[in-house]
Amino acid sequence: MSQTTGELLLLYELSLNLGQSLDPIQTGRRFLKTLLSRRNLSTASIWWRDDAGTPEVLDESAFDLLDAIPRGQYRQPRRPLTPLLCRLMLDGQVRVFAAGAPEYAELVSGATDTSAVCAIYPLGMDGLLLLESADPAQFAPRFLGQLRAVVNNLSNSLRGGKAHALLRARTAELDESRKLLQTIIDTTPLRVFWKDRESRYLGCNPAFARDAGKEGAADLIGKDDHQMNWAAQADRYQADDRRVMANDQALLGYEQPQTTPDGGTIWLRTSKVPLHDRQGQVMGVLGMSEDITEQKREERRLALAMEVARILIWEMDLVTGKLGYDGSDMTRLGLDAADAPDTLEGWLARVHPDDRERFTGAMRQALQPGDARGFDCEYRLEDKAGGYRWLQTVGQVAQRDAQGRPLLAAGYSLNIEARKRAEQELKASEEAQRTLIAALPDIVMRFDAQDRHLFASENVKAVTGLAAADFLGKTHRELGFPEPMCAFWEHAVRQPFLTGRPHETEFELDSPSGHRVFNWRLTPDSDVDGRVRTVLAVARDVTERKRARVELERHRRHLEELVATRTAELAAAKDAAEAANRAKSVFLANMSHELRTPMNGVMGMIELARRRMSDADGLDKLGKAKLSAERLLKVLNDILDISKIEAERIVLEDQPLQLVDAVANLHATLDHKASERGLRFTADLPPDLARIPLRGDALRLGQILLNLVGNAIKFTEQGEVILRLRTVGETADALQVRFEVTDTGIGIEADARARLFRSFEQADNSMTRKYGGTGLGLAICKRLVGLMGGEIDVASTPGAGSRFWFVVPLRKTETGAVPPAPTLAALGAEQRLQTEYAGTRVLLADDEPMTQEISRALLEAIGFVVDAAEDGQQALEMARQSPYALILMDMQMPVLNGVDSTRAIRADSLNRDTPILGMTANAFAEDRQACLDAGMNVHLSKPVAPDMLYETLLGWLERRGKRTVA
Repeated sequence: MSQTTGELLLLYELSLNLGQSLDPIQTGRRFLKTLLSRRNLSTASIWWRDDAGTPEVLDESAFDLLDAIPRGQYRQPRRPLTPLLCRLMLDGQVRVFAAGAPEYAELVSGATDTSAVCAIYPLGMDGLLLLESADPAQFAPRFLGQLRAVVNNLSNSLRGGKAHALLRARTAELDESRKLLQTIIDTTPLRVFWKDRESRYLGCNPAFARDAGKEGAADLIGKDDHQMNWAAQADRYQADDRRVMANDQALLGYEQPQTTPDGGTIWLRTSKVPLHDRQGQVMGVLGMSEDITEQKREERRLALAMEVARILIWEMDLVTGKLGYDGSDMTRLGLDAADAPDTLEGWLARVHPDDRERFTGAMRQALQPGDARGFDCEYRLEDKAGGYRWLQTVGQVAQRDAQGRPLLAAGYSLNIEARKRAEQELKASEEAQRTLIAALPDIVMRFDAQDRHLFASENVKAVTGLAAADFLGKTHRELGFPEPMCAFWEHAVRQPFLTGRPHETEFELDSPSGHRVFNWRLTPDSDVDGRVRTVLAVARDVTERKRARVELERHRRHLEELVATRTAELAAAKDAAEAANRAKSVFLANMSHELRTPMNGVMGMIELARRRMSDADGLDKLGKAKLSAERLLKVLNDILDISKIEAERIVLEDQPLQLVDAVANLHATLDHKASERGLRFTADLPPDLARIPLRGDALRLGQILLNLVGNAIKFTEQGEVILRLRTVGETADALQVRFEVTDTGIGIEADARARLFRSFEQADNSMTRKYGGTGLGLAICKRLVGLMGGEIDVASTPGAGSRFWFVVPLRKTETGAVPPAPTLAALGAEQRLQTEYAGTRVLLADDEPMTQEISRALLEAIGFVVDAAEDGQQALEMARQSPYALILMDMQMPVLNGVDSTRAIRADSLNRDTPILGMTANAFAEDRQACLDAGMNVHLSKPVAPDMLYETLLGWLERRGKRTVA
C-alpha cells in the first residue's frame, strides 16, 4: 500500500471514529489509539478546558488532560493557559517544534518521557492535540495539512460531546471532512465495480462479489443488475449509470437501498465516475459503495432522540442573514413551520426584550475573527401563542473566507422550558427550605466527604459563637475547635458515607449559654446511582430533656421502692387475710359439725320418744319440743348459710332440674302449714315451662322458694298465697325465669322495704316477737339469687299484701333423665321399707354414741338388721368380711375417717358396688364433694329427718334392685 493510500485510510478511519460515540473521552481515546496505531508516534494527548473564556485574559484558566497514550505520561493532569498556548490558539494553525526550541520545553513540561519533535493542534479555543515523535518525518506538512480537517472534526466532536452529549455542531470543518471523506470513498477500494456502456459488469472486487452472493468476479462478468439479487433496484442503478456516462460527470456519495441475497435490505453510499478509454471517450462506469446500514439506523435513533429532546437544528448564512432549519420540526419550539423566522432579524424580533442584548452580545463575540469557541446562550423566545419559552441556542461559525470573515454559522436550539421551570421551583423550594430552617430551633448543617461545611443554619452562632458564614468550606479543625470535638465529628460524618444509612449520636458542648447536650442525626444524601454525595446533620438541644430524664429516672426508682414496699405490705396483708379466711373456714366447719351433732341427738331422741309415746299430753309436749328444735335448726342453718356466703364458701351446683319438681316439693312441704292457717296455697306453672329440661342448683332454688313462700304463709292471716312462674327472656343457651310469690298478708312499709334484704333485718322488731325468725332468710335469698346471676325485689302495700319476685337464668340442656328432686317429706316410705325390705342388712359407721343409737333405732324400727362400727377402720374390716345392702358412713371418725374408709371399701372389699350414704354434720359444699369424690353415693347433712332418711334408703334400695338380708 502506498504512503498516500495509507494516509487516506488513516484519515478515513479517524473520521469514522468520530461518529461512533457522543462520549468525549471515548471519542478522544479512539482517536488517539487509531493515530498511534498508524503513525510512528511516541505519545499523543488531548488537553481541554471547560472554562473557555477570553483567551487574551490569562487568569486561572487552565487545560485538563482529557486523555493521553500511554497513560501516566504526564505527572500533572493540568496545565495553565500560558501566553504561548494563548498565542497558538489565536493563531489556529498546527505548529511543529523541535527539541531545542524554547516552545518545546514548555509544551512537554511535566512529561515523563520526551521525543525529538512535537506537533500541537489547537482545538478551537477549547483544547489542544499534542503529538510527540522521535521521527520528524511523521510531521510532514502534507500530512499535517490533511490531518487538520479531521482534527477540526475532533474539536467539534469533543465540543459537542462535552457541552450536550447529543449533537455535533455542523461546522465548516464538518463540511470539509465530508468532502475529504467523499474523496476517500472515491479512491478507496471498498465495494468496487465497473461496467460497460450497456451497464454490463466488466469486473468487481471480492467485497462486491460477496454482496452479490457470488464467489468471485467471474460469476458477474457479462451480467447486468436485472440478473442480481437487487433486481428490484436495477432500473434505478442503470439510470444512474446512463446519467454519469451521458454527462461525463461523476455521481458521488449518494445513498440507495440494495436487496441482499437473503432478501433483506442494506443501505449503500455509492459514488460513480465515468471510465474513459485511451482516446478520452466514455467507455463505462466505475463505482464504489460503502455499507451505511448501521449509520442509517443511528440517524433514525438520533432523529428520535432529537424529537424527544425537542432540539431544532439550524444554519445561518451570515452574508444574507437567512436562516434554514434542515427539515427539523419547528413545533418543538412552539413555532409553526410557516411562521418560523427565516432571517436573523426575524429571530431577534422574537427574543424577549430583557434577553435581546445578551443574545446579540454572545452572537457578536462568536463572529469575531479567530473565535473558535462559538456561543451558548439561554434566553426567552416568543412562541406562536404570544407567550415566551426558554431556549438554549448553541452554535459557532462553520465557514470563514480567506480573510477570516464568517460566512456560515450552524448549531441547534433546545427547548429548556421544563428545566427552567424546575430551576425556578428548586429556587423557590430552597428559599422555603431556608425559611423553614430559620424557623426551626434545631441546628442544621451539611457536610461533604472531607468534613467540610457546605451549609450551616444561622442559629449555630448561639451555640458556637461563630456566624454561619464562618463555617462554609471549612472543617472543624480549620475552625479551631478542640481536638476531641474534631475527632468526634470526623468519625460521625464518616458513618453515613461508609454505610449509606442514617447515623445518630449525642454530643456535649460548652457553649456561650452553658453546658449543652445535643442529639445529632446525620442523614446521607445520595445521587441517582446511590453514591452518597453529602450528609445532612440536624442537631436538637436535649439538655433539658436529659435533665428531665435523669429526674424521671430518680422518681422511677423511688416509685419502684415505694411499690416494692407496698407490694410487700399487701402480700403480708393478703397472707394474713388468707390465714384469717382459712381460720374462719375451719371455724365454720367446726361450728357446723359441733352444732349439728348435738342437734341431731336432740331431734333424734325427740323423734324416738314420740314413736314410743302413747299419751296424748306427752305427744303434745314432744311435738312442741320438736317444733322448737326445728326452729332452732332453721336458725342455725340460716346463720351457717350467711356465714358461708360471706366467706365465699357457697358453690352452686350445675345439675339437671325440672321446675315441676320444685313446685311439687313446695306443695309437699308447705301445704299442711297453709292449711293449718286456713290459707290456700296455689302454684301457676305454664305446661310448656313445666317439663323443659334445665340445669341449675335445684337445692338452692328450692331453698329460695321455700323461704319466700314460707314467709308469705307466715305473714298472711287470711286469703291466699300464689306462686307464679314465667319465662321473661331467652338466649341460645338459657331461659330467664321469673318466680313471683304473691300474698294477701300484712304488707310492708316503704321505709322497711329498703332494709328488708339486709342481714338480721325485718320489717320491724315487733315481728320477731310475733312471728319469730332471725331476719336472715331474705338476705340469704338475695345472696343466692346474686350468685345465680339474677335479681330479686319486692312490691308491697301495707295491709293489702306483698309480691316478692326474682329472675334467674337457668341453662338449657338436652332432654334426658332428671334425678328426683330432694323430697323433704316422703309419704309411705317408712311403711314400704317395713313391708318390702324388712331384714335388710346394713352397716352403720358412726363414732358418736348418741347419733349411733338414734340411727340404729330408726333403722331397726323398719326391720333392718344393723351392724355398727365405731370408726372407719372397723367399718372397712366389716365390709371386707360381709356383704351389705347399704352402708351409712359418718365423715369425721377416729382411726380412719369416713372419706378414707369409703375409698378403701371401693378399692378392696365385698362391698365395692354397695350404695354408701354419707351421714355427717359436715354440711359444706366441699364436704359434700369430698364424700362424692371418695365414692359415696349421696350426702345427707345431720340432723337427718326420719322421713328424708327413709325416702333416701328406699330410693337406693329400689335402684339397686335386690335385697341383702341377714
